[in-house]
Amino acid sequence: MVVKKAVPNVPEEAKPSNDLLAKKEEKAFAAGSYEEESKRSEHNRSEYVKWVLHWSAVLIFLEFVLIYMILLLVWAYHLIAPHAYWFFTPEQFDKVQAIVLSGVVASALSKYYERYMK
Repeated sequence: MVVKKAVPNVPEEAKPSNDLLAKKEEKAFAAGSYEEESKRSEHNRSEYVKWVLHWSAVLIFLEFVLIYMILLLVWAYHLIAPHAYWFFTPEQFDKVQAIVLSGVVASALSKYYERYMK
């Protein structure tokens, strides 16, 4: 015995969307400026990505500056405070002093600032 399955009803055709971007795209396509609009949109997207990357780099730079300033304050504290109040061992203090007094760190920060932050 063969059972025939009923074919489901075909839904009514979907109504056009009221989406503003779809209408804008339709107008641009009808006017023949679709490629220009597409290039402009792509440019805006790439500029947004550049903006996000720039501000991410700025935040990372500021974090490094903050860490350097904290190390500088700790180093200065250890120079002023008596040995009884030190919270670093002499070996740890030597490492902090090497970082703080390193001209490489200061020059790297200043070069990065000159290149990307101005």
